[in-house]
Amino acid sequence: MEHPIFFLTLIFEAIGLGDFAHHNPHVLYSWFTIILLIIVARLATRSIQLVPGRIQNVLEVVIENIENFQ
Repeated sequence: MEHPIFFLTLIFEAIGLGDFAHHNPHVLYSWFTIILLIIVARLATRSIQLVPGRIQNVLEVVIENIENFQ
């Protein structure tokens, strides 16, 4: 069975950390997800308003779903 090629693994191979990337792809994608959520949160909280904008609405839905995840 072939293993999929992940784009973060290719990036880490290019900077010389290919061994770590091949043995721990779940760690890389966890870091990627955390960084993505931090960026989205930063964009959403840049201008918090009583009437939320698009990004704030999306972030509220994401946070609500994370809180309700069982």
